[in-house]
Amino acid sequence: MTSKVSSPNQQPPFGKLVINTLRRKIWISALYFVFLFFSLPVYAALTLQQYTQTNMAIIENAVTRILSYQNVAVAVIIGIGAVVTGLAIFSYMHSKRQVDFYHALPISRSKLFGVNYLAGIISILIPLVINLLITLIIVASYGFGGYVDASLLIYSIIISIVLFTTAYTTVALAVVLTGNGVVSGLIALVFLAGGSAFVAMLMGATDVFFTTYYQAIHNWQTIMYYCSPVGNYFGLMDGTFSMSRTLAVALIYLVILLILALLLYRRRPSEAAAKALAFDKSKPFIKYPIVLLAAFVFALIFHQTGDYNTGYFWWFFGAVCGSIILAQVIEIVYRFDFRAIRKGWVGLIIFLAVFCGFSAWLIHYGERYDKFLPAEDEVVAVNVYFSNVNSFVYNYNVGSNMNYNYNDPNSLALTKDEWDYLNQGPVTSEKGIDAVISLTRKLIESRNSSNADSVDKTDPDIQYQETAKQADVAYTGTENSTNTTSLSVVFTLADGTKVARQYSNYANVDIADIIPELKVILDDKQYKQAQYDIFNFTPEQIRIEDIHSFEDYSYNDDQPSYLGIDSAMVAQLLDAYHSDLLAMDVSTQLTTMPVGMITLRCYNYDPGNVAATSNTVDYYRNVSYPIYGSFHATLAVLEQLGLKADYWQPRIEKITSVTISEYTAEYQKEINDKYMTDQASQTYANYQTITDRTQIAKLIAQTVNSQASPYNTLINVDTSHEIIVNYAADKYGSNYQINRYYLLNK
Repeated sequence: MTSKVSSPNQQPPFGKLVINTLRRKIWISALYFVFLFFSLPVYAALTLQQYTQTNMAIIENAVTRILSYQNVAVAVIIGIGAVVTGLAIFSYMHSKRQVDFYHALPISRSKLFGVNYLAGIISILIPLVINLLITLIIVASYGFGGYVDASLLIYSIIISIVLFTTAYTTVALAVVLTGNGVVSGLIALVFLAGGSAFVAMLMGATDVFFTTYYQAIHNWQTIMYYCSPVGNYFGLMDGTFSMSRTLAVALIYLVILLILALLLYRRRPSEAAAKALAFDKSKPFIKYPIVLLAAFVFALIFHQTGDYNTGYFWWFFGAVCGSIILAQVIEIVYRFDFRAIRKGWVGLIIFLAVFCGFSAWLIHYGERYDKFLPAEDEVVAVNVYFSNVNSFVYNYNVGSNMNYNYNDPNSLALTKDEWDYLNQGPVTSEKGIDAVISLTRKLIESRNSSNADSVDKTDPDIQYQETAKQADVAYTGTENSTNTTSLSVVFTLADGTKVARQYSNYANVDIADIIPELKVILDDKQYKQAQYDIFNFTPEQIRIEDIHSFEDYSYNDDQPSYLGIDSAMVAQLLDAYHSDLLAMDVSTQLTTMPVGMITLRCYNYDPGNVAATSNTVDYYRNVSYPIYGSFHATLAVLEQLGLKADYWQPRIEKITSVTISEYTAEYQKEINDKYMTDQASQTYANYQTITDRTQIAKLIAQTVNSQASPYNTLINVDTSHEIIVNYAADKYGSNYQINRYYLLNK
């Protein structure tokens, strides 16, 4: 029997023991140095040599990317290195001979663990510091030393060390629990990624059983970061976590893991060397979480591949197969004997019964969950997000006048997703709440039924499924073409409870079927002011990037620069547009299409007060909003900029011809054949050319510019025909074309 507690008498100095361990494991530090050398000094030299003459913000961003936690190569080296170091430093626990030797030394268990633990940390610390110093020298030699952010550099070094130490401690805990190198590595991976993987599987399961479940309400992605000892680092990289939160979470993990590793190491029997697990009682606590994860993984894979949302046979098949395979492989590994495949069946059968029974309950409950609607008298507010109604509200790009950095908090402050929009602009009026509930009910009812015959076609603003066309212009439109939408909702109940549903993967509803509800919701001025971002910025934060008519076929060449427009004029235009947009109602949208659009740069700050040399990069969001012919206040201001009334109208006199062709599979094949064989004289079925001015005018009246249709999806268009309006050559000698669509419901 080997000793469990070494004699504490005549123990060598702690520092000397650490140095001796570092000497024995010098190859670890050498590998770190080589990999970090290429990821820091060499990377810096290669990158900075191209920035000798360029924008200072770009140089600053490059230096920051090299020397901060944003250096992905360094993060990868540290992460992988932590696993390698942990397995290498504590590998002696896997050898009975080495365990007997070390435990026979006059060193206490705690001190022995501390020596090895500290040596592993120092093995990376020294190469990291040396390479950082070399990198700083290189940066300074290029003359960019002034761009080094000292506080960020210190934070990044601390984060890198804490990241390494947390992962390293996790591996050390795995080694303490096991007696075999391969098993230690596998258990370490489970500890490092198993929690996040399990949350990911739960997210997949909610999609299977609860089609309308809104994952954002519980912020599953952030939970994934919390469920891994190193997951918070990924949260930092994508902007979810701040540096302080990353350090706080990592330190909490570090303390817990270190205490567990030290306590278990002191109780670890020396006879555990060469065994799969050091503690027999830990077997089920390690086995069944892994089996549960395997059941989820196999069930999801088989369900997505085999069921096609028509049943759950393959879900259960995958769960059974995955559980059996992993459970019995673990039994074999535990005993290092293939005959152990016969062990553990009783516990496995109980596990499968519980898993399958719970899955069956989820199937039954999920059907009720998806169809649930709260009672009208329980709801005090509703937030709603439409997928295809006024969708221009949600479209934007984030940019910067300087150098864009996706991870900068100032740029992230401008970034929005569906959940962000869903939580602004609540509907609180009684009529509005009733309208949202009615709309949601129609959406739920549309999942398994076609309600085309039940549509109320008495609305005077819309001609349902009727095509406006002239007899003298050839047309064979698609009569059944419709615009559909889905939505997401958050009901706030009287007791403060929030009920969220996302129906995008559940059902769609024809926009024509929900016009009464849209009139109540979209015409509400309070809803517009909260939902539309154009109301959320002051004139000082806005610059005009583009204004153009959809009929201005040459605007790309003649487009003036609006970015330098006087701020007073910007404020005047913004006030005018606000008033016009608030006055816009659904009835108008059902009868008219926009004539143009305006693109604004909405800044975080007043761009006139942000110096180019400031450390604050001024980010902006590009938003594009439509201009209607009824926007008289806006058009009046734009006329002061030289955009006269005729600028917004089609120029019939400049049109030379209109070509119409049917967009069918056969037609597409002919187009492909034309370009494949370069047959310029190729003719197509249902191909027609119109040159008569009267017919052209009629055709223009019954069609809409293809650029306008995305800004108003309340009006259906026929995309099965290609209508090309050919204009005469401009002053540059270029011929221009504009695509148009037939109107289907107005």
